[in-house]
Amino acid sequence: MGLPIIGLGFGKHWKEDFIFELADRSQLLPPGTRGGRVEFIPRPDQVVIIFQEVFKSMQIVAPNVVTNLRMVQGLEARRVWQVTPIIRGISMGAFQGRAVVVQAGDLEQGGAAYLYEIMLPPRPEGAVRIAQTDVTYTVPRAAPERQAVDLVLQFSNDHWPSRCRRKPTDWSSQVKFPAKAR
Repeated sequence: MGLPIIGLGFGKHWKEDFIFELADRSQLLPPGTRGGRVEFIPRPDQVVIIFQEVFKSMQIVAPNVVTNLRMVQGLEARRVWQVTPIIRGISMGAFQGRAVVVQAGDLEQGGAAYLYEIMLPPRPEGAVRIAQTDVTYTVPRAAPERQAVDLVLQFSNDHWPSRCRRKPTDWSSQVKFPAKAR
């Protein structure tokens, strides 16, 4: 990873494409990715607020983060997106057979979230473990830390409207990090 540059645009004549390209290149991202950090400051009275937000986000809570989703046989990951703190597609290079390995880098205080599009074949009714995900990160002057979670879905032969009042939209598991990596 390069030395990240956070682009700040002032006023109505800021050059958005140039600032995004600079921010992307500083993180060794392909041109046009718009994965770098860029903030627009429309009025001078908002400078302090934006600077405080940027500074707060720069506080790293877990360095060298790698997420690894290992799926059971028969599943297929189609796409992966990072959805916070910015929305961007994850490179197809992250797909390694039945695993999806995302080199997330340094996790800032605001955290990060990923969305996986996975094709599931029909399964018998009941709880089924579809994957295991783990997160590995390095704590300075200590051994790498690893936390793992099994992803279990409840399969049913019923259609969702007959079993739920509303369509389920969030199948997520959370992995908690220490308040601050030292």
